[in-house]
Amino acid sequence: MGRIGFEKVNKVYPNGVHAIHDFDLTVEDGEFIVLVGPSGCGKSTVLRMLGGLEQITGGTLTLDGKVINKTPPVERDIAIVFQDYALYGNLSVYDNVGISMKIRHERETDIYDRVLHAAETTDIVEYLNRLPRQLSGGQKQRVALARAIIRRPKAFLMDEPLSNLDAKLRNATRVEIVKLQRELGVTTVYVTHDQTEAMTMADRIVVMREGRIQQVGTPSEIYRAPANLFVAGFIGVPQMDLLEGAVRAGRFHFGENSLRLPERAARALAGAEGRKLTLGLRPESFLPARAGGENALPVTVERTEYMGSYSILHADLGGWRVECRMEAAGPTAFLTPDLERAHFFDSETGEAVLHMEVEDGHGQLD
Repeated sequence: MGRIGFEKVNKVYPNGVHAIHDFDLTVEDGEFIVLVGPSGCGKSTVLRMLGGLEQITGGTLTLDGKVINKTPPVERDIAIVFQDYALYGNLSVYDNVGISMKIRHERETDIYDRVLHAAETTDIVEYLNRLPRQLSGGQKQRVALARAIIRRPKAFLMDEPLSNLDAKLRNATRVEIVKLQRELGVTTVYVTHDQTEAMTMADRIVVMREGRIQQVGTPSEIYRAPANLFVAGFIGVPQMDLLEGAVRAGRFHFGENSLRLPERAARALAGAEGRKLTLGLRPESFLPARAGGENALPVTVERTEYMGSYSILHADLGGWRVECRMEAAGPTAFLTPDLERAHFFDSETGEAVLHMEVEDGHGQLD
């Protein structure tokens, strides 16, 4: 078992910095949770508090229902994989993997069996006699994972474990970690600033900003129904295009432009007439259009990034800078936004008002 609970957890440093504010989260047994957010948002602090490397200032932290606020790290039955792998350079891979069992003076035969099993699981058997300096970054990462596995912990904690790898190796190792976690069924809390890692690895994502949770949900929920402007702008590559304006007489007006809203959106936003709203559009929500067509807006393409099967257009759309994902990269003079996939936010509070793609009349996901 490995059910983790945070209840109103706070962290205030001696210098008065309030790093974590009323952090509430339940991680179910076997779940893969990813904490994501910009540098300094507090995600690593949350991980360190869970691992016992930072003392919490207030609130309750539990593991399988047992309060562990003051439990020493070695007694928490939690394994941590650090960003720099933290391998012992003078020890072989075999000894690095089995170090925790050696410290507990367990039998050599038991150590051998467990090390071999962990090595087979992480595909590092052929490296057991090597020193860390003889390994690549990806191989070192697998050694660090094997060392965590051998403890048979209730939970894995991973603090940006892929940040030191190149892009190709990072992608491959990401797949390996997810596969391994599924096979072991161990509760995992993973920290990253890379939202691509979050979207591709997590059962649920926790988006953080300035020590506070902004939204918790599946990758699909976070992408399709961001809770506020911060989440909308943070999740997605390229990020969501945001146009500030107001709704009047069934149209969304921004700058010198206006768009006729779908009837469903006009009804839903009828009570927001004249209020400052921000229209959010994912880059894939634009279609080439002809002059004079419904909601066709003039566009000036400033730069095109060819990505193979699609292109990213960096453009000026009626005075607003946008990024659009297009399947073909031919000449484009006008674009039409697909407002059936639009998102609307309160410009002052930043909170979501309407998500067209997931709205079923009751504000719930389809």
